[in-house]
Amino acid sequence: VVAVVERRKPKRKTRTTQREGLWSWLPSFNNSNNNNNKPPRLCSDPSDSTHSMAAPNKLILQVGFWNAAEGSTYKTMAFASNMSVVDAHNLIAAKGNLKAVKDQYGLYVKPLEAGDVGIWMKMEDKLSEYNLANKGGIMFKLLPQPLQVTHEGTQSSLPVDTQVSVSECIKQIVRSLSLSEGEYVLFKTSDKTATPLDNDRPLAEQIEARGAITIKKKKGGLLRSNARKSRVMGPGTPASGTKIIHPVFGRPIAQVTQMGVHGGLPVVVSKCISYLEEEALRLEGIFRISGNQMEIQDLKRRFDEGIDVNVREASSPHCISGLLKLYLRELPEPLFTHSLYDTFIALFDTVKDKAIRTQYIKVLLDTLPLPNRLLIRRFLPFLNKVIENEAVNKMAIHNVATVVGPNLLRSPEETPFLLVQHTPAVNEISCDILRNWKMMVEEGDYDFIAVGTATYSYKAQSESELNFNVGDVIFVIKEDDETGWWEGEVRGEYGFFPINYVNVFLRLNKRAAAPAPSSSSS
Repeated sequence: VVAVVERRKPKRKTRTTQREGLWSWLPSFNNSNNNNNKPPRLCSDPSDSTHSMAAPNKLILQVGFWNAAEGSTYKTMAFASNMSVVDAHNLIAAKGNLKAVKDQYGLYVKPLEAGDVGIWMKMEDKLSEYNLANKGGIMFKLLPQPLQVTHEGTQSSLPVDTQVSVSECIKQIVRSLSLSEGEYVLFKTSDKTATPLDNDRPLAEQIEARGAITIKKKKGGLLRSNARKSRVMGPGTPASGTKIIHPVFGRPIAQVTQMGVHGGLPVVVSKCISYLEEEALRLEGIFRISGNQMEIQDLKRRFDEGIDVNVREASSPHCISGLLKLYLRELPEPLFTHSLYDTFIALFDTVKDKAIRTQYIKVLLDTLPLPNRLLIRRFLPFLNKVIENEAVNKMAIHNVATVVGPNLLRSPEETPFLLVQHTPAVNEISCDILRNWKMMVEEGDYDFIAVGTATYSYKAQSESELNFNVGDVIFVIKEDDETGWWEGEVRGEYGFFPINYVNVFLRLNKRAAAPAPSSSSS
């Protein structure tokens, strides 16, 4: 019996929720062979031999690498399960147009869970030795560089992956030197001076190539040192003996905010925006011109000490705009979160219709935690006021996106290569958000219930089905586990798709609307 179901199709460009037209029947799934007019048999494992997209004994993996020619960071690649690491290395280098420099790179197995430690693959091994199906993918990364590391007067030359954060480098060094458990700190050593390094920034950004560093262990909150014991300090922190009461910088937004206090915003954000709105909207080069760095660091220190800072006493509004950028840059996780970074980049790569892409961006922003959404609802209208004065302040929308975007959206694996590679995407996404700031701060109205990415390409067998490629972002509208066919959208097109071709990574539980943050006095 053939059942005919009437559904309404969307108007592709206007993204309305009206769907018109006749939807054809969907095939049932069983163990019988499908004819040429039906999609592949739905199965729990897409790598099953009956699956048309993957042959037996194949590994389908996400590979991350930097490829300036193609403008993409992650690719899905197929490998023979018995392939050697060196052959996989050569294949990935060719795919990424990095054959000329492949000897500087190695293959790094990403852990599946955040916080776990990855491993470097040995060229003489086979891929099958690394249980890659239960890992987070492969990274084509610059090989660890030899560094001179000093510990308790003994100097060693150690290979260290300088592209990761200092906190991750500390773990590498502790394992290499077999140090005892405890909390350690890294110092940049030069000219007989020791400068503490920022744990959240990549080591490569803070030291010279093949530079020298010192690792020291904390004990009871103090560093063990032959010369003296001093409290560990970063740039702008108070002098030894000064207690930080309420640190604001470098902490998650939720830990430094309270509903009803400063509009639910971090105090530094509330004060800076209020002051800049009143005094600096027409200031030429606002956010682009740097303020006095020593003064900015002193302001940071005072906020971290819990002092009621009067930002109007600053020597220049540029110091206050610089302080606001510093706060956003030092967040342990960017405002748009690490977990959504790849999805934002994928939308830029695959959805060329700006109106549709903007709708999808709005859906993602609505999934953010409440403190993040409150900050967005205060920050975007303020940035729009800056842009409205571009004739005087010389800060058009693209200028604002260039200086502010990297502080809102950044990769969890931040490297100089990745920064350059994704700069056009981050800037354009920021422009999309700034152009449509009203939509971004209003309550969303959409019928999506989940978001996923296509792990396999699929070619529609009828007009009622979706076409999509590997890496496409799919917004789910309706689930049907009995048939295995779900309804959703990709690039503004609406239709059915087989769920075993898609990895759903985000559930859209309808959140309560964020209250509008109120302006606070500075």
